[in-house]
Amino acid sequence: MIGVLQVFLLYIWFSGAVFDALAPRLLVPGSGIVAVFSIFMLSITKPQKIWDQYLCQGVLFNVGATFGFFPWLAINTHWFRRKNAYTTGCVATGASIGGIIIPIMMHRLLPKVGFVHNPTKDALNTVDHALKPPSVRLKPVLHRR
Repeated sequence: MIGVLQVFLLYIWFSGAVFDALAPRLLVPGSGIVAVFSIFMLSITKPQKIWDQYLCQGVLFNVGATFGFFPWLAINTHWFRRKNAYTTGCVATGASIGGIIIPIMMHRLLPKVGFVHNPTKDALNTVDHALKPPSVRLKPVLHRR
């Protein structure tokens, strides 16, 4: 059920309008804050309260993921003219790799640290990776005629 809601929220109709109204400089950090907040909220839910987990993981996290994913796809078209398909593939691959590695990590940490600390460690890991500056800075390509 969470996966169905995730696809719905990822392709919701107003995400492009919000991207046009707000700059990616506001959307990307805001989406990161919402996603990390939802993971921290997941750590304080009870294991028997499925509805609370559904709201944290299914709704709140996916709203943050939606407004964090689309700006990266749109930025590729502005920065890379010739290798647009390659860079879009890199963005999609990075999101897919995160979708594979994080559940494996959470499954292996669950017996060791428990349900409460497992999402907390995931949120701290997400904050750590979000705050690291990129190692490669590319200058934007100017329009050549």
